[in-house]
Amino acid sequence: MSTKSRRIELINILSVRKHDTIPNLAHSLSVSVATIHRDILALKESGHVIDTIQGKGGGVRYKGNNNQLLSKFSPEQVRVVREIAEMLDGYHSLVLHGILDTYT
Repeated sequence: MSTKSRRIELINILSVRKHDTIPNLAHSLSVSVATIHRDILALKESGHVIDTIQGKGGGVRYKGNNNQLLSKFSPEQVRVVREIAEMLDGYHSLVLHGILDTYT
């Protein structure tokens, strides 16, 4: 999996789970804890709002994307992307729905 694909998948996972631990995310994506830390830093730098909290009850929380250009699709765009998502296999459909959930 490419770095870009992994980071999209990380956003999708956090969008669905809302909260998770870094070790669990690393396991889910079959990468090291250090890789997850680097990905989170890169995503934060690109405008994603991700909270990391240490200690008991801590972990990672995804709060969306501050980039207003990416945060809104027109109703027509949403309809077309949903139609396309329904034509795809399970994984790709899930990714597209995750993108819609994140950016709409």
